[in-house]
Amino acid sequence: MTIQSQSHIHTDDPRRNGQMFVGMVLLIGSVIGLVALLLLFLSGSLIGSSYGIKYNAEAQAAATGGVEDALLRLTRGSIASFPASYSLPVNNVTAQVKVANNTPSAGFYTVTSTATASFHTKAIRVIASTAPNGQISIVSWTQVQ
Repeated sequence: MTIQSQSHIHTDDPRRNGQMFVGMVLLIGSVIGLVALLLLFLSGSLIGSSYGIKYNAEAQAAATGGVEDALLRLTRGSIASFPASYSLPVNNVTAQVKVANNTPSAGFYTVTSTATASFHTKAIRVIASTAPNGQISIVSWTQVQ
């Protein structure tokens, strides 16, 4: 009795070649799909971060403009007619400016300017002193958290 070995795997079998082709197509398609999703996610993140940088810069510029406007008003006019707080539009952002007289001590002014651009808020606090001749000197300029 002889036992014959029968092999069912033939490279010439068209059914087997078709199965391998379908498997390769699915594998390559999956890889391409994952790469496309990764690129989509990364592009969305980059776009979001660039807008964050833009809004941060706009808020910073508006807050700085508010402080500079208050210092300019202090040098030009009498303090009696100066408002304690006011709004200053800078491009598309509005800075809220507050001026406190004799703070932290007599002869000093504390100017606080806060601006918000699309949920990005920046605030700057400046302490300035005045001389008897009306000259204003900046004592400190700090960004408030």
